[in-house]
Amino acid sequence: MRSGLGLQAQVLAVVNLGLARAALTQIAREGADVVNRAYRLGGTMAIYRNHPLQRLARDAMVVTQHAFLGEGNYDGAGAVFVGVQPIPGYL
Repeated sequence: MRSGLGLQAQVLAVVNLGLARAALTQIAREGADVVNRAYRLGGTMAIYRNHPLQRLARDAMVVTQHAFLGEGNYDGAGAVFVGVQPIPGYL
């Protein structure tokens, strides 16, 4: 009986990891979208390197490119949710 509970806990931990990584990826994506909208509203002044929106836009885009927050996380999370082995390094 105890080994069954251990297996359930392991499966739950993997599913929770998939949920957390998918949520964090979405948060990074939404945050970058908000900054990108502000950047577009900043007009031509925002294109200059010394403008605060320029720096914020670059920083927001970098976050979405991070290995743990990139679009590939949706692939790994989807695999976890349907019980398929995710891409190497996901877990």
